[in-house]
Amino acid sequence: IIFHTDLSTSKKLPTFGHSRKDPEKSDWPVYQVTFTAMHRIIWALSISWLIYACQKGFGGLLNAFLSMRIFLPLSSACYALYLGHIYAIFAIYMSSSFPIHYDGFITLLNYYWKHLSLCYFIAISILICIEMPALHIVKILFYNSEQQMQAEAKRPEIIRTREEDGLHSSPIHDSHIIRNNNVVRRIRPKSRRA
Repeated sequence: IIFHTDLSTSKKLPTFGHSRKDPEKSDWPVYQVTFTAMHRIIWALSISWLIYACQKGFGGLLNAFLSMRIFLPLSSACYALYLGHIYAIFAIYMSSSFPIHYDGFITLLNYYWKHLSLCYFIAISILICIEMPALHIVKILFYNSEQQMQAEAKRPEIIRTREEDGLHSSPIHDSHIIRNNNVVRRIRPKSRRA
């Protein structure tokens, strides 16, 4: 595993900085052709190995870093960001005066922050208005009571057989008990809040 991670890292490092070499100083065109043909494939294989390693549990510090809770909102908004970014870029450039007067790095930084803030605003709007309600509807429609009972069966603290529970002497009301195959499951009463 360590060998594969080292190999993955060693494949990624040579891809930095070589695409902008001075062609006049390069006297080995085979290297340039090989690099140009392979650097994107090597980069993709390296990243895919890191994803695989993190998924299978041998990511180590990288997996710990990428699994931090601070990235959770960003990861849930990632697909919505992908869907909405083109509209944000279109809106920003259509509202700008043309030609854009380039003043150096400040102009790029200004457009970067405009794009980033508008893209995340659109992504969070899509997430809150479309994706979260859709997930809630899917959960309501397709999460039936049998799956709920199976999920509750895995929690031993809420399951007792009828003989152990003393069904008639239980302080829990009958409306909060589900009987199925000699198993009594206690469910929480619905909240009185709207």
